[in-house]
Amino acid sequence: MIYCLIIAFCLGLDQLTKYLISANMALGETTGVIGRLLQFTYTINEGASFSILQGKVGFFIVITFIALAFVAYFFRRIPKEQRAFRIAVAVFVGGTLGNLIDRIFLSGVRDFINISFFPPVFNIADCCITLSVIFICFILLFTDTGLFKKPVVEGEEQVSEAVTGSSPFDNPRSPVVTALKPKEPDGTGEPSPLSLDPVDHTRDAKDCVPYEDEQDVEGEEKQA
Repeated sequence: MIYCLIIAFCLGLDQLTKYLISANMALGETTGVIGRLLQFTYTINEGASFSILQGKVGFFIVITFIALAFVAYFFRRIPKEQRAFRIAVAVFVGGTLGNLIDRIFLSGVRDFINISFFPPVFNIADCCITLSVIFICFILLFTDTGLFKKPVVEGEEQVSEAVTGSSPFDNPRSPVVTALKPKEPDGTGEPSPLSLDPVDHTRDAKDCVPYEDEQDVEGEEKQA
């Protein structure tokens, strides 16, 4: 739910600022905000973000739909613990939808932010797309997102052990090894239930009477 709100916020902020600029400024008009450092210049961009690849509106509409379908598919694979990753994707979707609406209904994107040291004119949607892509690339390159990990299916671990030749006894922390490991005495002097008494192999030979000799001794006793 929160990610839908983020998408709606980015989309709403982009469309609101574009509406205010288009309603109060003429196409091509420039208004200073912070001297020459920051100005508002109302233009229509028929290309991609930051005014590149001009005149290919239909191409970018198709590419945008493909990108949104791709994002929607892989968004489910992002672990729920990766909230920052999900927020960045939501910001990207909000900005993408903002420019897509302009391309569909106006055959171009309304740009108005003009910075003196950055020649291309851009808008809020461009900011959302650029910043989110930078953040997503940083997460993919420098953190473990778990996005490309194969989910573990129950029983698959046993099959992998059979293939690799490993067994539960190779792991000292395995539940099987833990259950079979003899327990230490409890302090009462009694051995643990799994411990075995030592076998005395030094008994005298006289204690080991063969079975036939025992029968002879019993016969002599009866005759007596």
